[in-house]
Amino acid sequence: MPTESPHNDKRGPALTSENMCRDQIMTPPFNRADGWIDNAIAGSETLPDQGTLGPAALLQQLPPTITIEPFDGDPRRWDQLIGSFKALVIRSDAQRIAILRQLLARRLRASIAPSFYGPNLYSQALADLRRLFGNPNLIIDAYIKNLLDIPPMKSNEGSDVDKFFYEIHGAVNTLRVYGADADLSSRTTLQAVVSKMNRRMQFMWARRLYELRPRPANLRDLDEWLEEIVTIQSNVQSDVRNLSDRQMKKVKPRETRGILNTVIVERSPEECPLCKNNHNLDECSMFLSASAQERAETLKQHERCFACFKPNHQARTCKRRNACNVDGCPLKHHPLLYGASRVFAARRRECCVRVYLLTGQPLTVFAWELLAVVVVLTNAE
Repeated sequence: MPTESPHNDKRGPALTSENMCRDQIMTPPFNRADGWIDNAIAGSETLPDQGTLGPAALLQQLPPTITIEPFDGDPRRWDQLIGSFKALVIRSDAQRIAILRQLLARRLRASIAPSFYGPNLYSQALADLRRLFGNPNLIIDAYIKNLLDIPPMKSNEGSDVDKFFYEIHGAVNTLRVYGADADLSSRTTLQAVVSKMNRRMQFMWARRLYELRPRPANLRDLDEWLEEIVTIQSNVQSDVRNLSDRQMKKVKPRETRGILNTVIVERSPEECPLCKNNHNLDECSMFLSASAQERAETLKQHERCFACFKPNHQARTCKRRNACNVDGCPLKHHPLLYGASRVFAARRRECCVRVYLLTGQPLTVFAWELLAVVVVLTNAE
């Protein structure tokens, strides 16, 4: 059950200037949607004669496109409820109060249950509902809170800008109808709303503020500016769709061609076998601070490639295998392993190599495997 608003008419003598201005405006210069309740309380209100059907049958007679959503106590929906109720129901107080009860959420039915005890309390039920939820100050406060709590824009897409504008537009229109000029001119509310826009929109709004100088901007200006942007975006998107449709019609069908697409997938770093953090081994501070020999032993222990430090393969089959080139080293291992001695036992391959000494110059042979070499001298050379 809602509590009394701090702007209620039953306040003490301590009034703020904003509330005094609001109270002066609330001597309505507009036709309130619930104004007919005064006549209903006085007993002079006449509603359309709908026959003698029961409440359920009357609700079922409403066209499929006309529905009245149960009122949940939100002051922003009060005018919608009471206007629909007056337009669509009924003849006797007994039927009126039965329909009114069905149009309230269960929580609200319990809160004002005594007013529904009999048809003679129909006028009292309307008065209670208007006092609790139809107070103009309550409605204004609800829309101000809605502006302050508006969700921020998530992206630069047109749909997000549209949604943001509709939230602002509905609140500004209601505040304008209720004559809440002081709230429409509130700089605090305006700044709170602008802070929910994305950076691009804030920059564009700053340009509009510059154009409005020396007059300060208000919520009306923001509403009109957003409406202009949404309208332009809608027109541009419509033109682009039409152009695209025309181009599609002009394009002649062509033969289907096979296309090979190459997709490069960037994988997230694997878990480091040393520190268990998510980074590559060559980025690990523990690995980099170790000596070249200790690094080689680590790779051997964790079964990592000596060329790229990745698991599940060996250096001789590694696609990233390149020469070390540190101080001219021709070995095909990672530069971080330069200076380390062999950590695996050398593979011994038995073979016979015939070397013919054709000259007296020494012969230098580079080999990374142990070979049994048999030197054969020919012609006694």
